[in-house]
Amino acid sequence: MRSLCVFVLLVSLGGCASMVRSGAIMRAQDNYMDGDYQDAIEIVDRSLTSYDYDDEGKAQLLLVKAQSYEKLNELDAALGTYLYIVEQLPNTQVAYVLKRKLRAKSLIGPGI
Repeated sequence: MRSLCVFVLLVSLGGCASMVRSGAIMRAQDNYMDGDYQDAIEIVDRSLTSYDYDDEGKAQLLLVKAQSYEKLNELDAALGTYLYIVEQLPNTQVAYVLKRKLRAKSLIGPGI
């Protein structure tokens, strides 16, 4: 019985951690949508250092960060973050869409 209780507790905690990670992505996106770009960047940075994300979650957070940099007219930081997503997280949906957009603007070659 005790083993069952411990198992249920661990599964519950795992679910809570997942909700917290998803909540961080939503908070960053909400701040971006509200025009709080610096706060969005800070949320992304804190989230990436505090929680483990799969590649798709990392890419989503980094996309918010890159878009926030772009809105703050920090174009080098934005491009660097976009390129990081494309190069380091290439198998994500975010990277797939970014590759097409960056190629259309001639910011990356066809080989990436």
